[in-house]
Amino acid sequence: MKKRSATIGTICWLLLSVGTAGADATGELRQQLEADLTVLQGLVGLEETELRQALESRMTDRLDARTLTRRAFGSYVERSLADYDRALRPKDLRQLVTISEEQLAATCRRRAFADLAAHLRGGVREIRLQGVQAEADTGTAYLEVDLSSGPVPAVSTWSRSEDAWRLVDLEVNGQRLSHRLRELAGEAVTRELSLPVVVARLTGSEYIVLEDFTTTPPGKPPVGWSLIWKDKDEGKPRHYLVQEANGKRYLEARDEGSSVIIGKFMRWNPREYPIMTWCWRTTVLPEGADERRNELNDSAGGIFVVFSFNWLLHTPKQLKYVWSTTLPVGTVDRRNKPLRPWFFVVESGGERLGRWTFEQVDLLRDYQLKLGDQPAERTVSIQVLTDANSTHSRAAADYADLRVWRRDAAERGLIHDYCDCLEAGPTRP
Repeated sequence: MKKRSATIGTICWLLLSVGTAGADATGELRQQLEADLTVLQGLVGLEETELRQALESRMTDRLDARTLTRRAFGSYVERSLADYDRALRPKDLRQLVTISEEQLAATCRRRAFADLAAHLRGGVREIRLQGVQAEADTGTAYLEVDLSSGPVPAVSTWSRSEDAWRLVDLEVNGQRLSHRLRELAGEAVTRELSLPVVVARLTGSEYIVLEDFTTTPPGKPPVGWSLIWKDKDEGKPRHYLVQEANGKRYLEARDEGSSVIIGKFMRWNPREYPIMTWCWRTTVLPEGADERRNELNDSAGGIFVVFSFNWLLHTPKQLKYVWSTTLPVGTVDRRNKPLRPWFFVVESGGERLGRWTFEQVDLLRDYQLKLGDQPAERTVSIQVLTDANSTHSRAAADYADLRVWRRDAAERGLIHDYCDCLEAGPTRP
């Protein structure tokens, strides 16, 4: 399987550049393929970094990544966002689907870059063009690839739009590129886990980026986040805006009495990825707040993880991590009202006020401590809340780069403080 996957990555580039279409589509497609195979020979000897740059400069406009992605994943994006039907306006949902489809297509394109950089420099002795068939806007090229293990057949599928031919799929020795991408994503697609899980599978990342706010322009509310309590909070003033510092996006949150919580549907397996990390800073602490008492229940920073719902009462099984004004770090408690979530104090007081701070928590350990044996194998959402309504004061905090990791990443020392790059950005009063 490994050799076959490498072959697909190697062959992919060989078919990624064709000229403009004319009356003789077959002839033009053949001519350009032959020319590109010749040009390719001049790239094989390049160093890996230079080779990748050369490939990326030509590949972006030659690969129809959107069509390839649809072939690989079908309606996965729409299905994975189905929960938003009741949370977002139709216009906002369409925007979210479009942004997600673009993100998935870009990831598939990057996967092709990585394969090419790793495999193009070896394994292929010769590529022979066997035949070309093309019509007005579709084409097929047949090749024979001479590997060290012997020759294998390859078939590429092309489409033409805006007077340019683009590769939409490739089959080498019976295996399609679109199928390989689907296999890399694995059960994340069949179980309709969230897009960041699929992205991590395709890129081979050690962690899943739950949110880094890069899909939202600075000064705008975060894309894909919505009110949790729509009926209660719909008319309230709220301030959750994405900002940028030192080239990094983050969520700016403040409250002067509204206490509005926003959330994002996020489905991953917390048993597989139990370690959560993030960056945050507080700039204003709610005066005298104490998360244990209903009349003082405010937190400058708060992050919820909703794992599932109780089958009988349909109340969420959730944990909350807070930056408390008064409670010491390590406090684990919950408010003195029924069915309130357990909270864990991970930062306290004003000693680090205005400074970006890195956090790392063990979701599985904390779940087992307060909620039961094992969480469900698919979470529901993540939520953030900066509030000061109970203390009738003010609160302000910023959030950035939420990730979840496999446990062995922590055991191998791969998790580190990645918040330093935010420190060069502006601070707020």
